[in-house]
Amino acid sequence: MKINLNETAKMNIARMKTHEGGNNHFAEKVGISSGKASQLTGRDTSISAGILCAVCEKYQISESDFFNKKWEPFSFADVFFGTYYAYFFTTWEDSATRIDIAEMSIGTVGKEREIEFKINNKKSLSGRLFVENSFLRGEMHRRNENYLSMFVMPWNPAIIPPKKYYGGLGLLFLPTDSELVPVAQKIILSGVPLNIDKNSDDNAFVRDSLRLNGDSRKVKINIEDEKRVFYYLRKKFL
Repeated sequence: MKINLNETAKMNIARMKTHEGGNNHFAEKVGISSGKASQLTGRDTSISAGILCAVCEKYQISESDFFNKKWEPFSFADVFFGTYYAYFFTTWEDSATRIDIAEMSIGTVGKEREIEFKINNKKSLSGRLFVENSFLRGEMHRRNENYLSMFVMPWNPAIIPPKKYYGGLGLLFLPTDSELVPVAQKIILSGVPLNIDKNSDDNAFVRDSLRLNGDSRKVKINIEDEKRVFYYLRKKFL
């Protein structure tokens, strides 16, 4: 049986894209445009020796390795820690309020990422974690209740193993007993517990990061604020 090397090359490149987390990540690694990367797996495309050489060079493998290696897709379970710690206020005031703490556990059932969000070791929410192109979204509810709680976190799609999602700054939406829209608050998710004792550096940092932006009726996340939280958390792991 004659082996069609061109079709094998296209099939392997398709697997490499999946392994990298998508067409754009593969293109970035190889150093070509996303459009060019997309064309490589087209029906009528022929993989040139130049492209094959470039791919092998970037991956530091031989052509033999390219055709023989099993390119398995990465698992998002490898990106996340099993437990995250969430810090947020549950009232509009930001200076004298207590910092509430939640512990979020992530489990994987098949391809689904199940979460349990336990606030102050009392109120327990359960739901799912969705990984979107540019953000993480958690949808949760209490047992026997229809009220939906949710958090949204900016997400860097370039995070793939062996990198981990350390955490960051996002928005938390909690339902209230009133008929108003759910309360929106800032939230910090961290892969390690922070020390929020009254006079600790972590306490001051968390309070400053959760402070509302001027108008207490509008809760928003500035990119620079999110980066600041990310780098602060990352230092905890170094």
